[in-house]
Amino acid sequence: MAAIDNYCHAMHDKFNLLVLPVISFLSMSYFVDKDCYYLLFYTFLSYMIIDSLWLVIAPKTVASPKVILVHHFMGTLGWLCGYYTSNIRDYTCTGMHQFNHLNTYSLIIVFTLIGVLVEINTFLLIYRRNYGRNLLTEILFYSTWIGIRIVLFTTILTNYASIFIIKDINVYKFSIEIHNPIEIYTATFFVISIVLMILNYYWTYDLLYKVLIDKSKTVSKGL
Repeated sequence: MAAIDNYCHAMHDKFNLLVLPVISFLSMSYFVDKDCYYLLFYTFLSYMIIDSLWLVIAPKTVASPKVILVHHFMGTLGWLCGYYTSNIRDYTCTGMHQFNHLNTYSLIIVFTLIGVLVEINTFLLIYRRNYGRNLLTEILFYSTWIGIRIVLFTTILTNYASIFIIKDINVYKFSIEIHNPIEIYTATFFVISIVLMILNYYWTYDLLYKVLIDKSKTVSKGL
């Protein structure tokens, strides 16, 4: 059984090292060419489904499969929020026009795409575990951890709360009054953002504990 678990773990790492750079590249490409959005959407959705099934079938692939499955479930919900928001972006009512002031794409889509950039850090985490921790890898790993998992995700959450709950409160009320689907998507995405942010802070605490206190501890339960 140990040999099988080790094999599944190794293959899971190789799978992620192959797929995550593609997802990260497509996410960054969106800001140059918006036509790649749907290619990215289906690529990332397929990755989340495959990775989740992998962890269900071979849970010992990672240190804490339940945490990762919760992360994947919430991340997939958020990803779907972005997709369905794109499908209702052409609403012409006044409230929706004010709400979706990015013309063809809403802020929810932008936020989900930025959030996917966290996979750059996940790639580096797996890479350093398999191929060593040289200076360049460590610099890239810790800088993207702080820059994406902490700074970027916190910025996404605070800006989302500011834009959709504080500045556009009347628009939000408008969507509630007419039972617009955007009400469900915005509320769902906000809750998802909070959960993912909590997970990032938890993993950061776990990482700092390992680096500063217990150097024998495995990096991040769940990652």
